[in-house]
Amino acid sequence: MNKKTTGIISYLTVVGWLAAFCLGDRENARFHLNQSLVLILCGMAVSVIAHFPFVGGFVPWAMRMVLFIFWLMGFVHACEDRECEVPLIGGIRIIR
Repeated sequence: MNKKTTGIISYLTVVGWLAAFCLGDRENARFHLNQSLVLILCGMAVSVIAHFPFVGGFVPWAMRMVLFIFWLMGFVHACEDRECEVPLIGGIRIIR
């Protein structure tokens, strides 16, 4: 897979991220692999937070909506083959 395809597939679920990481152009698509991994991990953290009493309800729902908007921004940037960080969490580097 080329850089653009790898970036796009990395945003499509955890299985898509794994396929992009294992089969895609890791060196050139590292930026989008990192961005989508950060979004996946933040989504998992929100799922854990949703199970705490007094927090469940509106807070996790709002956080999921924000993460969805960030995911959509990252996906559109990958489709356009641009490297723009998502707001707030885009500066986190996991994959170097």
